[in-house]
Amino acid sequence: MFNNIDLFEYTNRTYQADTWTLLPPEAVLENIASELIKSRYRITSQTDNMIKFDYNSNYIFNDGIKPFKMLEEGVFEVSMAEDKTIVKLIYHVDMTAEIVLMFLAVFCACITISWEPLLMAAFIGLLLLLRFYSVKKIAARLISNF
Repeated sequence: MFNNIDLFEYTNRTYQADTWTLLPPEAVLENIASELIKSRYRITSQTDNMIKFDYNSNYIFNDGIKPFKMLEEGVFEVSMAEDKTIVKLIYHVDMTAEIVLMFLAVFCACITISWEPLLMAAFIGLLLLLRFYSVKKIAARLISNF
């Protein structure tokens, strides 16, 4: 019955943001690459119409919460249409750890018949919502810098 269901497939969501500009695609790709490097992302591959990137996880100890807010990985796709350059950002949000921790907290609440683990599950849920908001804000900032 559960042969074809991958549990972790549902915890990795893909989102997309689009914009357009009058700059030529070469200039847009150059701006994207410089912004990614400035924001400490690592460019994993680049072609004449696409840049794949991920977050360089070798962060400095003093960064604090910065890795929590960063895009884990993504792709910028650049194309031409009617004298406009269309820029599309496709990025992924992996929420596997948060969901596992929430289920573990609910499981602990069921076993111990206490409300403290439920508070922990609610706190983890709030952190997940905060992460979604932060990641969406970062993606909007990355796509608007042309």
